[in-house]
Amino acid sequence: MVRFSQSFWDKDPNGTTGYEALTKRLKDGRKLCDTISEFLKQRSKAEDDYGKTLIRIAQQASGFEEMGSLGEAWNSLRRETESMGTSHCEVGRKLDELDRKVKGFRDDQRNETAKLDNKMKKLQKDKKIAYDNVIKAKRQYELRCKELDSAVESLEAIATFTPKEEEKLKAKKARAKTVQENADRQYQSSVKTLEQTHEAWEQEMVVTCDVFQEMEESRVRFLRNEMWLYSNIASQSCVDNDALCETVRQQLEKCDDRRDITTFIHNKQTGSERPVPLKYENFYSPPSDSNYAVMEENIQSKALSLGRNMKLRPGAVYNSPADQGPLEKVRNSSPMTFVVLYDYNSQGDEELTLKKGDVIELIEYEDDEWGRGRLRHNGKVGVFHKTYVRKL
Repeated sequence: MVRFSQSFWDKDPNGTTGYEALTKRLKDGRKLCDTISEFLKQRSKAEDDYGKTLIRIAQQASGFEEMGSLGEAWNSLRRETESMGTSHCEVGRKLDELDRKVKGFRDDQRNETAKLDNKMKKLQKDKKIAYDNVIKAKRQYELRCKELDSAVESLEAIATFTPKEEEKLKAKKARAKTVQENADRQYQSSVKTLEQTHEAWEQEMVVTCDVFQEMEESRVRFLRNEMWLYSNIASQSCVDNDALCETVRQQLEKCDDRRDITTFIHNKQTGSERPVPLKYENFYSPPSDSNYAVMEENIQSKALSLGRNMKLRPGAVYNSPADQGPLEKVRNSSPMTFVVLYDYNSQGDEELTLKKGDVIELIEYEDDEWGRGRLRHNGKVGVFHKTYVRKL
């Protein structure tokens, strides 16, 4: 089986594309958990509301009693309808339990991811710092080597010179040699630190990839199982409803109209003798009819519709200095200026000491990383690195 730890690396020493692809996958997985959780929540509410409605309907229909087999079938229909309502309420309860399980699983995965993510981001940051230190140390080493070579050439270029000039040139060579050796040691130390940091990051990346893969496998298995349980619960609800309806059907099979008529006559009969009709009697005045007034009352109802407006407040996107690209080449005669973003103490005579807010006028570019410029406030000329400035 292909592993995450074999498939999500980046050729860029400071690249995080592979790691970001993994964390996005886990984030999308948690979104599916949220979607399923909301689905279960709504379905649980629907089942519970439906169940309570069935119970209320069955209870409200108990005001009239019917005798005989039809009455028994009617009572069975009411009882089983109430049982259906109870069954649907139980389905709602079970779905609510599934919802809580999904939410708990999602929270566990979020917490586990957060712990690993914080650790990886710290290691990535340390690795980036170590990498930048190596580049800076290498730059210093190369500069010091050039200074030493220049001092040696100056000493060897002059055929005749006074003892004082010779002493001065030898002293300059010695100083250049000392500075070059210090820069060399710093360069080697920075490389060693980067190697150690990179090794620690790489080991943690492997561990993190394995954990992320286990989490993804667990998520797929868990959600598959929960959806299977949901299907079983929904299916069982149908089976239970069918069983309750079967009870009603069995009772209806026993319903017999002739037997019900016989039962009604036996229980409610009032006699078999017919009443004697009244004979006409004239009392010299016809019977009077009474008139009754009928009164009617109309009831009207109103419905109030409420609305609410929502206002969205737009957000803003800010770019950090780290998002700046490489220094651009000068394309016209007017000087290009940069503002200093961070303080920086020079590592030698060639470099500028920078203070946040200083303005530098560009003289020329030495390469894609370094430029030579003049500080506007004091006129000092020297080199500066692109990561400490931003173009005005």
